[in-house]
This record gives sequence, C-alpha cells and structure tokens, in this order.
Amino acid sequence: MKYKWRLIYKPPIEQIDYNNIDSLPKVFYLSVYDCPEKLDLGIKIKQLKKLYNMKDEYIELEDLENL
Repeated sequence: MKYKWRLIYKPPIEQIDYNNIDSLPKVFYLSVYDCPEKLDLGIKIKQLKKLYNMKDEYIELEDLENL
C-alpha cells in the first residue's frame, strides 16, 4: 500500500510524560484509501486528534508524494 500523507505529532520535550501515552510523539501514515478526498483527510485528522488528545500546534502534515 502506498501512503500519501504522514501526520507527525511532536510535542515539546518538556511536555512529554512517559507515564501518559497521550503526551508521547506519534506518527501516522495515511493512504488514499483512508482519505480519498481532501474532506476525508480533515475528518481523519480530527478523529486522530480527539482519540489521542493531540494539540493543533504540535501537528505536522507532510505530503509524501512531494518529498
């Protein structure tokens, strides 16, 4: 499966708590099958943010086709 996007969550080091999984850095790979439309990508990101309690300012989205 070919991935189109990489979602990286990188909180500052001083905010990382190894006893709390929500505060750890995370990487998610999303394919065109996960998000066929741009709207689906936005919804998927909102779901991941809610599920893992991620803050917007530490989220980075990379388009893997343009790297």
